[in-house]
Amino acid sequence: MAASQAQLIALRDHLRLTWRATVAAFYQVEDTLGPQQQYLLRINPTFHSVPAAAYVYLVSSRSFVRTSDKAAHVMVIPTLQEYRKNLDKEFPEHKNARDILEHFEDYALGEGKLQKAGHIFTGDSLTVERTDSGETNICVFHLDAIPLSKFAWWIDALNLYTERNLHDAIEPGVEWKGLWPQYNYVAPPDWRTR
Repeated sequence: MAASQAQLIALRDHLRLTWRATVAAFYQVEDTLGPQQQYLLRINPTFHSVPAAAYVYLVSSRSFVRTSDKAAHVMVIPTLQEYRKNLDKEFPEHKNARDILEHFEDYALGEGKLQKAGHIFTGDSLTVERTDSGETNICVFHLDAIPLSKFAWWIDALNLYTERNLHDAIEPGVEWKGLWPQYNYVAPPDWRTR
């Protein structure tokens, strides 16, 4: 399927929106778990919720990944498609976690897609935990924990690579100046080999 320039721009705009939502949720989860934020939460917990931020993180990151998949498909970028396969291997529960959270009403009634396939879910629907080593994990029911920082690194790399390819397709022959040229931010030369 060939995409028009307007369709590629729409994909890029949605990719940027979902990536920004993912980053904002990431920092809300990480910052809220710090000692200063824990103190502030005890004073006024009204609008701060680590599980809510984790929910936004998982849902927005999954939307970001799906948008990147579509871009890789319409632009036929085998290396981007391979990166996505590796992302799925590294974080196999990301898709299932998002499915559970977006369709929780079905899972609460025992009618979720994974439940119909024979999976039984136990434990809390969504928790966020900080390990002794300082790593933050997001857990959905009993699925494998998703390590927040490690997953964020993979998402950032996917964003850079997808953005660069979209730029080249939308503006061929125009030098890509990075995600935020005003900050002179370009991926390090070894970003795909880390």
